[in-house]
Amino acid sequence: MNQAKKNKILLVILILLIAVSVTLHFTGETPEINTIQHADKFAITDTAAVRKIVLKKREGTIVLERNNGQWTVNKNMVADPDIVRVFLAVLKQLNISKGVAGNQVAQTKKELLQKGIFVEIYDDHDLLKSYYVMGNATKTLSVFMDVSDSIPCVVELPGYDSYVAGIYSIPAIDWQKRLIFHSTWRSLRKLEMLYPSKPKNSFEIRFDVNFFKVTGIDRLDTASVMDYIDEFQYFQADRFIEPPAGSPYEKLLKTEPLAYLSIMDIDERKNNRITFYHRLKGDRMILGKLDNGKLALFNYRRIRKIFKKRSDFELKKKK
Repeated sequence: MNQAKKNKILLVILILLIAVSVTLHFTGETPEINTIQHADKFAITDTAAVRKIVLKKREGTIVLERNNGQWTVNKNMVADPDIVRVFLAVLKQLNISKGVAGNQVAQTKKELLQKGIFVEIYDDHDLLKSYYVMGNATKTLSVFMDVSDSIPCVVELPGYDSYVAGIYSIPAIDWQKRLIFHSTWRSLRKLEMLYPSKPKNSFEIRFDVNFFKVTGIDRLDTASVMDYIDEFQYFQADRFIEPPAGSPYEKLLKTEPLAYLSIMDIDERKNNRITFYHRLKGDRMILGKLDNGKLALFNYRRIRKIFKKRSDFELKKKK
């Protein structure tokens, strides 16, 4: 092959390389390569330093803040420590799996700006990260876009088949602490269960001198009492709700309650009271109203053992 022919071939190859480079530039494929080189750019390595997380959504803004070791939601609710713990673990492991396809970049950026959740993460003094988050319609992919470069990327947790955007979408009401009672036999002073329609089933468990007593029961089944108290060591709601006007739960609040449950603990901060309502037909959840007016749903099968009656604590005579 003579030199002239070689030069022509090299020229063609050069033109093709230039064409590919130009195509990559305008289709957005180059940013994909760059983002993979910085796959952890959305991650927070030291989550212990995080003091404030702001999630700005179309429905409203959620502000999570940590003060004196306790996280709050929008300043007026104690945050659920388990959800916060999971969220911080997610922040630490965020990983870019790939860039968005070139022909979808422009539309994805537009959707992120219009519909995405805007996230700001702070330490004591500075803004650490700011980016947009959204999920696809099937809730299988999570797309992030950093404010600094506006490059949309698909983000996941390495080794997990997870929908990362889901935890950013949690409504404010579900961020709050779900623990309702946290008493043990060592700290319980009094527990009262009242049934308005069946007062003979109502009972009161009260600590007296060395052990507990149940009002109206002479032969006490101590094992039954201890098992019952154990139900309240970590008694939590499944979720809080804000039922719309006219909904079945909203109507339920106007009916006679099933029961009133109240607990007094040595630590007065643990005192609480729940009004339970009758279950709706076919509903696996039971509605409860707390002393502060908040409404919560409890899985009935999970908590059904708390609805005992007074006679259940009486020691049965051996046959």
